[in-house]
Amino acid sequence: MADSNSTLSGRLAAASPVSLPRRTEAAALRVPVDLLDQNPYQPRSAMDDGKLKELMASIAASGLLQPIAVKREGERFIIIAGHRRAEAFKRLRDAAAQAERASWETIPALELAGMDATRMATLAFVENEQRENLSILDTATAVSRMLDDRLYETVEAAAAALGRSITRVKDLRRLGRAPAVLKQAVGSGLRVVGGANDDGTERYEVRRLEFAHALAFLSIHEHLTKQGVPARKVDSRIEASMRRALAASWSSKRTEEYARDIIKGKAKLEDAEAEVEPADVSLFTDTAARFSIDKRKLAGASAAQRAALQAAVSALLDEPSQPAG
Repeated sequence: MADSNSTLSGRLAAASPVSLPRRTEAAALRVPVDLLDQNPYQPRSAMDDGKLKELMASIAASGLLQPIAVKREGERFIIIAGHRRAEAFKRLRDAAAQAERASWETIPALELAGMDATRMATLAFVENEQRENLSILDTATAVSRMLDDRLYETVEAAAAALGRSITRVKDLRRLGRAPAVLKQAVGSGLRVVGGANDDGTERYEVRRLEFAHALAFLSIHEHLTKQGVPARKVDSRIEASMRRALAASWSSKRTEEYARDIIKGKAKLEDAEAEVEPADVSLFTDTAARFSIDKRKLAGASAAQRAALQAAVSALLDEPSQPAG
C-alpha cells in the first residue's frame, strides 16, 4: 500500500502556497490511552460497533500492526489517525482481567511534527477514506467545515488536497450546509410505506436519500426559501415530497426533473403532495342491499385501502346467509 503520509503531503503541497516536505517527520513512542483526545476534525460521526468488535478480536489475536498517529498537545495527545484502533485498545483494557490490563494501558503511536489544523483535518479525512468509506453526510460535513473554518482559502485548493473534483467539493459543501430536514433524510433516513404485509396491512421501512436526490431537493428548498416561504413550511413540504420519492423509489433523473418543474413553476409542491395518498377515494360501497367494488380505482389503491377492502369482503363473507324471500 502507498505511504499515506507521503500521499497526503503531496496533495497538501499541491494545494498550499507554503512549501511542504514530501514526508511528515514522526517519532515512535507508546502513549497512555487515557491521555488521548479526539481530533476536533475527525470526520466520522459514528463507529460501527460490529466492525469495532472485529478489530478488537484481530488486535487481541495478532497485536496492533500499524501504530496510530498523534500530535502532542502539552501533556496530552490528539489522535490524528487511528481513532478506531485507539477505541479498540481502550475497550480491550477495560475488558481485561486486572493482571492483563497493563498490556493495554499504552498504545504504539507515531508523533507527527508540524501538524497545524489544515494538516490535521486533511490527514484525518484521507485516512478515514482510505480505510473505510465515509458516509456521504460525514464527508459533506467534513468538507464544509474545512472550508468554513478557512483551512483552505478556496474550493479549488480543497479539491486538490482531498483528491476530489471542484464540482464535487462544491456539492459536498452545499449538503454540509443543508437544513436539518435534508440531512436527516440522507443520514438516518425517513420512514415510508415500503409495500404491504401478507395480511394486507402497510409495511413501513426506513429509506435513505442518495446524494444526487438530496441535491435536487436542496435546490427546491433553496428556491422556496428565496421566495420568502417560511422555513417551517418549506421543511414540511420538502419532507413530504422526499417521503413520496423514497416510497416510490424515484430515480435520480426523475427527482431532478421534478425539482426543475417545481423551480420553473411547471408544478407546485402542494399539488404533488396531494397525489401521495388518495385516501379520500373509496374502492367500494357497502349498503344494506348491495356491495360493489370500483375496479377502475383498484390499480392506484394504497396498501391501506386494499386492506380495508379485504376486511370488508371478509366481514361480508362471514355474515350468516339469509333465507330467500
